[in-house]
Amino acid sequence: VLSNKNKTKTSEVYSFVTDVREISTKEQFYELATTGKSGDTATTSTTIYALANDLDFTDFTWSLDNKSSLAPFVGQFNGNGYTIKNISIEGSSANKNTNLFYKVQNGSIINAKFENISIVNKDSSAGKLVGIVGQMQGGYMYNISMNNITVAGAERVGGLVGQIIGGYNYFEKCQLINTTATLTVKAK
Repeated sequence: VLSNKNKTKTSEVYSFVTDVREISTKEQFYELATTGKSGDTATTSTTIYALANDLDFTDFTWSLDNKSSLAPFVGQFNGNGYTIKNISIEGSSANKNTNLFYKVQNGSIINAKFENISIVNKDSSAGKLVGIVGQMQGGYMYNISMNNITVAGAERVGGLVGQIIGGYNYFEKCQLINTTATLTVKAK
């Protein structure tokens, strides 16, 4: 119930329908992470993208396209405690942004496990936005476990997020477990 300066009271109820889309294959996750889309549609803030099982990317080619024209991820990715593992991404000057999720914008990633992930851009002058999430502009990261993560690039490099560019960003219960330190930022 709201009251304005004239002391009149109003009551409004806001509602929306939440859609849940299951992510059960490597190809579905790859498309979601690299394009910010599921099928032909961009992600929406009213959709939960729920991982249905562990995904092992051994022998999967994770190619990088020109990410400057891609849509940001704005929905909720719920890993449901499953593990995404064995991803190897290698960038160069042709694809400066080297990451799993190009950009999270007012979206969230929760209950996810990432294991044996290598994200490396070898270009010493252009390798940037390197991490599981390249860029974050508002969003929520909750209950994320990262084990044996390797990231390297020239600038804006992080295990979970390469760069935060604004908005309200929240991180809770996120952990990185590495046997050796493998975060590398190359000097220009």
